[in-house]
Amino acid sequence: MIIVGLTGSIAMGKSFIANQFKYYQIDSFNCDLMIDKIIRSNENAYDKIKNKFPETIDKENKIDKTQLSEIVFADHKRLSDLETILYPLLNKEMDVFVKKSIYYRRKMVLIDIPLLFEKSYQHKFDYIIVVSASKYMQKRRALKRYLMTEKKLEKILRYQLSDYKKRKKADFVIHTGAGKSFSMREIKKFLCVKSF
Repeated sequence: MIIVGLTGSIAMGKSFIANQFKYYQIDSFNCDLMIDKIIRSNENAYDKIKNKFPETIDKENKIDKTQLSEIVFADHKRLSDLETILYPLLNKEMDVFVKKSIYYRRKMVLIDIPLLFEKSYQHKFDYIIVVSASKYMQKRRALKRYLMTEKKLEKILRYQLSDYKKRKKADFVIHTGAGKSFSMREIKKFLCVKSF
């Protein structure tokens, strides 16, 4: 089975590209969505976050993810603390997804993982696709997101490898700034090259 890592900086169009792979019956695992699920429903993670970040627990005893995000992107040490809680749980879920896919004899699977290079996950993948767009397009897309500001975007980008460096490390680059049909052709090109 071929395991493809899909990555790229914030607002580059990773989710759109991952969704297009589904048209080719290629299952995908979204790390951001899984992290969100872990924060919402994993008791072990909840207890550890409550202990490390008590100020993020709201009146209903739930984790305020907006406040948690603001805290960790303002302090690298606290971001590291949160990742220490979440990443072992994420890794387990990712391994389960891969094992199930092997069991069901999938030819190829896609793992959508924003911090693939930053967290040194390269060894887990047969091929790495980087999703890229211009800085102008990236900023425009990012600032349309709920509660996103220029200041917050700058903080997030500070913790991410530059788009240029990611492209240099990629096996394949998909550009999302030239329209959906162009991106679809890029996906087809990748699948043809890999004889899928």
